[in-house]
Amino acid sequence: MEFVAFYHTGVENDIFRARDWYKNQRDGLETRFSKEVKSTIQQIISDPFIFQKKYKEVRIAYTKIFPFGIHFRVNDVHKEIIILGVFHTSVNPKKWEKRL
Repeated sequence: MEFVAFYHTGVENDIFRARDWYKNQRDGLETRFSKEVKSTIQQIISDPFIFQKKYKEVRIAYTKIFPFGIHFRVNDVHKEIIILGVFHTSVNPKKWEKRL
């Protein structure tokens, strides 16, 4: 059974800001970014346990093309995934620790 994903309220803004930045770099790059994030989230939903815990109960799935990590928690009992954020790998951990 696949898991159901829920999103922290800040995730949409994380993705929007990154898409906006990539759009300003090269036309169409924001679409590639969005597809890569969606693909990585689908991998998380299909099998969240292939991604190891990085801190506390939070796991990180890194996108293949772009330097971003999707931070998430798993509730195995309820088959839920909580996406906490989509962060560039250079972001200071203090920024995303607030979402824990």
